[in-house]
Amino acid sequence: MSSPRLALAAALLSGAACVSTQQVDPERSPDPRDDLPELDGAAAAAMGANGRERRGAEHPLATVIHVDEADPIANVRLVLQTGSADDPAGKEGLAALSAKLARQATEKLSATDLADTLYPWAAELEVQVDKDTIAYIGRVHRDHAAAFTELFLDVVLHPRLDAKDFARVKGEQRTFLETTLRVGDDEALQREALEALLYDGRAFAPAAFPSTARHPYAHTPAGTVAGVDAITLDDVRAFLGAARARDRLVLGVSGAAPATMVARLTGALEALPFASGERAAAPAPAAPDQHVLVLVDKPAAGTAISVGFALADLTRAHPDYAALKLAETWFGEHRNLIGHLFDSMRERRGLNYGDYAYIEHFAQEGWSTYERLNIPRRTQYFSMWIRPVEHKNRLFALRQTLWELDRFAREGIPDDESFARVRSFVQGYWQQKEQTPLRQLGYQVDQHLTGQPFDRDGLRQRVRALTRAEVNAAIKRHLRADRLSLVVVTEGAAALAADIAADKRAPIGYLAPPTNQAQLDEDARIDAFNLGLRADRVVIVTPDTLFAR
Repeated sequence: MSSPRLALAAALLSGAACVSTQQVDPERSPDPRDDLPELDGAAAAAMGANGRERRGAEHPLATVIHVDEADPIANVRLVLQTGSADDPAGKEGLAALSAKLARQATEKLSATDLADTLYPWAAELEVQVDKDTIAYIGRVHRDHAAAFTELFLDVVLHPRLDAKDFARVKGEQRTFLETTLRVGDDEALQREALEALLYDGRAFAPAAFPSTARHPYAHTPAGTVAGVDAITLDDVRAFLGAARARDRLVLGVSGAAPATMVARLTGALEALPFASGERAAAPAPAAPDQHVLVLVDKPAAGTAISVGFALADLTRAHPDYAALKLAETWFGEHRNLIGHLFDSMRERRGLNYGDYAYIEHFAQEGWSTYERLNIPRRTQYFSMWIRPVEHKNRLFALRQTLWELDRFAREGIPDDESFARVRSFVQGYWQQKEQTPLRQLGYQVDQHLTGQPFDRDGLRQRVRALTRAEVNAAIKRHLRADRLSLVVVTEGAAALAADIAADKRAPIGYLAPPTNQAQLDEDARIDAFNLGLRADRVVIVTPDTLFAR
């Protein structure tokens, strides 16, 4: 490999998680960087000149800069590589509370003044918090770029941290845990409960999990009720002071940002100190000895189902990542009609309105169908979301969920026609996700954060070259249907537990039975499917016990 190419590879992998040594096709290079074109000296110099991956003694701040004078909007993404996984024990929720409080007001502007300043600019400034990242995201018309830059830096570096704002934001965060999450949003509840089971399984079923230390991902980014209660304003000051470390920052700027804006942002952030300590490790969580089902018993109009397991070695830099992203789309990409689960469960059986699968953590961006960006995690998990079904069909839907996963993990994509259709579909659909400059910048920042050794165009190019056999081989290497973590949010959980223990048959209740004999025969096979759930691995909890401490 030539010297410029070595430099490119090193830059692309800076800060990346370890690449797995998973066995792959011996005829194919295990490292997707080997498919990258050679760079000549001029190209390598340009890579450094545009600031895409500047990092070193003279530029310790990692930056992703793509200025376009034709764009009227300037975009900024500042990612702090710290998050709820760094919450101290007993202070769960500190990262989220700190970031939200910092966004409220600056030393110069009260919360009201800050809102009144942003409004006439039609500017946006938001903060998002996940397990491993805090991201400040802003956009503004170029006419206000200079003033917005100072405001953005004040929010990040000089937040007011007012005692009254602190009390209000702390109360809102507690209310989210106690009311919104536990009572008002069953879909969010099922997702967060699944992560709690994946990363803190012993809290639910001690006999099913080996004795391990509490995982830093064990609590939701919003924390726990006890943790939020214990947080003080001094805790917030200390957390923000430690989080603002230049070796843990990635600054992304794109669009109409003038050179003065880029220089002001980089100069202010490069003046920050380095982090004083190492982050807590985030290993793959321990798998249960067999299926574990947590039934969350609460009044509900329908039953929500989540299933998952840890993906111990899958990162975006893994050679199988592109194949599994394609497999995800075929099986059940988020809110997408082309997915097999959507067709099988909703369209042909009318069970519910949405059935999806994911090969990494997913959070929806606003009201769009797209994934939120800048929330990469150091360890990932596979999950399926079965959006609420009628209670009368809950046992059938649970069986079908596991039956579909078992078949997919064993057989993969069954035919060339549907494989080709999905492979063609993603070329356009994935590109739609990148249409806005702010999202394009988000993907570029994520590339730095994850060490993904190809951009989105490169991902589509790799998918175009994949065969069904290669994708199915990747599915068999990574996906499975044993030792699953399952969460079901439903009412009358004891009755469902009894039906499972008795292996009760529960045929689907159609409004109008289909005339398709093949589907009826498949229904019978699903209804006879053994869930593989032992009675002592089925746990019933009430919402008030979740996210408590």
